[in-house]
Formats: sequence, C-alpha cells, structure tokens
Amino acid sequence: MEEPGKNTQLVLALIPFIVLHGLMHILATTLPALSPLVKAEFQLTNTEIGMLSFAFAAAIGFGSIVSGMLSDRYDGIRLINLGFFSTAILSALLLLSRDFLSLTLIFIVMGFGLSFYHPSALSRIANSFKNKRGRAFGVHETGASIGIAVTPLIAAFICFYAEWRFVYLFWTFPTILFAFLLFKMMKEGEVGRMKRMFLSDARTNANGNDVTLKDFLRQMISTGSIRRIYVIEGLFGFVFGGSLTFIPIFLNEAKGLSPELAVMLTCVFTAGGAIGKFVGGHFSDLVGERKVMA
Repeated sequence: MEEPGKNTQLVLALIPFIVLHGLMHILATTLPALSPLVKAEFQLTNTEIGMLSFAFAAAIGFGSIVSGMLSDRYDGIRLINLGFFSTAILSALLLLSRDFLSLTLIFIVMGFGLSFYHPSALSRIANSFKNKRGRAFGVHETGASIGIAVTPLIAAFICFYAEWRFVYLFWTFPTILFAFLLFKMMKEGEVGRMKRMFLSDARTNANGNDVTLKDFLRQMISTGSIRRIYVIEGLFGFVFGGSLTFIPIFLNEAKGLSPELAVMLTCVFTAGGAIGKFVGGHFSDLVGERKVMA
C-alpha cells in the first residue's frame, strides 16, 4: 500500500513538469495554428508552409535523439532549462525576422531547443513513479493536451489585436518564469532529491551500462514491439501535424473565415485529448499498456 504523504510529494514534484510540458507543446503547435497568417504575410504556397512546419517538427524530432544521449550523461534539469531559455530568446527574435529564410532558421533552432524537454523529463518520471507509472505519464500528458487545446484560442485572441509574432512574445514570459522556478526547485525539496537520485543513476550508466546509439538502433530494429511503437507514434505525428497545419488554412481559404477566426476554431480539433490521456494512463496501470494501446 502506498504512503499518501509520499505519493503527494511525488505529485507535487511532477507539477513543474506538467506546466513546462504544456508550454513545450504550446510553443511547438503555435506555428501550425498560425499557418494562415504566416502564409499570407510571406505569400507562401501550401507546399512551402508545409515545408516550414516540417522543418520545425523535424528539428524537434531529430534533436530529441541528441538531447536523449546528453540527458544520459548530464543533469537533465539543466538541459530542460537551457532549451526553454534559448527558446524564449528565439521567440523574441521573431520580431526581427522579416524574410522567410531568417524565419525558417529561427524555427529550426527553436525546434532543437524544444527537443531538450521530452528525453530528460520522461526519464525522470519513469524512474520516480515505479508503481503508478502509467497514471503519472497520463497526468504529465494532460499538461500537453491542455496546452495544445488552448493554443489556438490564445493565439487567435492575440492576433485580433496584434500581429502573429506577438503570440510567441507572449509565451516568452511564462516560459522564462517556470524554467527559472524549476531551476530553483532543483536545489531544494522533492525535485532536488530527484536530481540527486538521477545524477547517481547517470553516473552508474556512464560507468558500465551505457548504451550507444548504434546499440539502441540495433535493438529497436530487432524488437517488434519497439518497432510498432515507433511506427504508431510516427503515424500519429504525421496525421496530427498535417491536420493542425492545414485545418486553419482550409477554414480560411475554402470556407471564407478570417485567418484569426480560422485559428480560433482549430481548438475544436485540439481540445479532445486532455481527459483521454489521463484515462489512458490510468487504465494502463489496471490492464497493461499493450491492451490500452490495442
């Protein structure tokens, strides 16, 4: 039987990760949500706006490989902070970008900054919640779902009064705030205890159990269950990313809605995941991850 006090401490330790997870996905989905406005300003084709979204998403995806290897060797909390602080600076630099090339470069570098979050945060949660890991992941994912759900609403509201770049400037302030709070909590309380535990695990891995990228790729190719997870995750990203980019464009160009209203109505598409992720995490603890995924 779990100790209520200990469980409460772990949940409290998870709160900053939930908030930062939400901010990470807000920053990652703001560009696709704003696609009609970006397309109109730079007079892009659908192919070009799709390539911009792809470059941004690819930087997040491929950057996660590098950040995952770094999080095995260094303090993941510092990597998370580095990623968010750099993303905040790049968000502010968007105000200076007036050509498509500089815009693309900023979003690619921003994508690498955002890629620092998932490997470090997920490894911490996996090692902290041994018995209720599925529920912990479900609660953690709720932050992402809420963030994705509110992104179109807040982006559209700001765009009614200012240009689309100010949406990223708006998110700069909470990003810096919560990254700074996590940095402070790193040295004290439950997060500090977690940090010491993971640093100890990292030293152990570095001393004898480190897995190289080549070994991991070999294991992934040879293990059917891991292959299926990667295929499912890839298909989900393919459908979600493409839909989120072109739904507001469709509403704007085919249905005649204003770009701002088209962005706002995109929240109907993004708002459905918060409860589902928590329920999925809870039932994975009860019946197992394989049955829930099936």
